[in-house]
Amino acid sequence: WWRKNRRKNIDGSYGVDLNRNYPFGFGQCGSNSSVGSSETYRGMKAASEIETQVMDRFAAELTPQYLISYHSSGNEVLFPYVCHKNTVITDQDVYYSLRDRLAQHIGFGKRYASSSGEDFEHHFHRYGSLSFLLEIGKEFQPSFKTYQNTVWPNVKKVLPFLLKELKSSMLTVKVIDEEGIALKGATVLIKEQPLLQNEVRVTNARGVLKRKLNAQSNQYWIKVALSGYLGQKLPVKIDEGKNKEIVVELVKR
Repeated sequence: WWRKNRRKNIDGSYGVDLNRNYPFGFGQCGSNSSVGSSETYRGMKAASEIETQVMDRFAAELTPQYLISYHSSGNEVLFPYVCHKNTVITDQDVYYSLRDRLAQHIGFGKRYASSSGEDFEHHFHRYGSLSFLLEIGKEFQPSFKTYQNTVWPNVKKVLPFLLKELKSSMLTVKVIDEEGIALKGATVLIKEQPLLQNEVRVTNARGVLKRKLNAQSNQYWIKVALSGYLGQKLPVKIDEGKNKEIVVELVKR
């Protein structure tokens, strides 16, 4: 029944709230604290905690297309960005459509994140994962029986829903060099879906980047760039409701 991790803080208290410790937006707004004894203590600096570092490296390696962070309580779907409420976000049509359908599917309400420095905002901004925090149930610290009756059934609803989402309007871009070796860290931009809040969209360790496309359009311009290589700009057409995979070869300067 412990909210935070078990780090011993310099003031003698214990624990950092890991869901306030992520780099994006660290300490900028919302419900977080610089006081070690607080339940929402964010830590001395961004990603100070090994748990946060491990999850960040894990996300960087896999760049998951969807990410669900389970918490309690409130029966709500949380979405970004809490520090920039009512501003247009990258891929907003895609993200909000998914948010609304997910909330309806599981019977939840919707609201902005509780604080900056939360995991799902970080993963959306840094890795392009369509990320949501789900507040489950009506108790902050539910019994195990309540978990069995509320959390696990929710998981069994959400996973099939997201697996179905993967089957349509997904663009997969793989970037390779002249020898066919995957290129990590290549920026992949879509003219029709610009980055609006300085988000990062780069290929992972397998040279792959995936983005869900706006179903209202089927013609896109893709720009791929990586330091030390000649960039490429190319048109991509994707049929409505279908997935598209392309391979882009970059030549060294």
